[in-house]
Amino acid sequence: MGHRNRRRARFRRGGAGPERWFLAVRAGVLEVLGGLPAQVSARCGRRVPEVERLVAAWRLLLRMHERTGDGGCTVCGPRRDRRLCTVWQVAVGYFLRSLPNESPSEWRNAA
Repeated sequence: MGHRNRRRARFRRGGAGPERWFLAVRAGVLEVLGGLPAQVSARCGRRVPEVERLVAAWRLLLRMHERTGDGGCTVCGPRRDRRLCTVWQVAVGYFLRSLPNESPSEWRNAA
């Protein structure tokens, strides 16, 4: 059994694995979002309402796309493979991963 198949089998057996993983991803995304207004304000020397609005919009969108008990999305519906819905995939891609040709520290400091 290959590495990917073992991991899938482990998740299929149940337990808190996938749910714990989602909660960690969710916490990371919300932590980054929560820090953005303060980071931008510190760099600009003033409050930036547009950033606060964008953060509020992202939080609402992510709250709308919370996972259900069966691993699906409340808006997108159930998923057989238990992957994140596309909204959460975009959030992870832009808020937790570094962008192409950037190191994670450069990306986080750019906010």
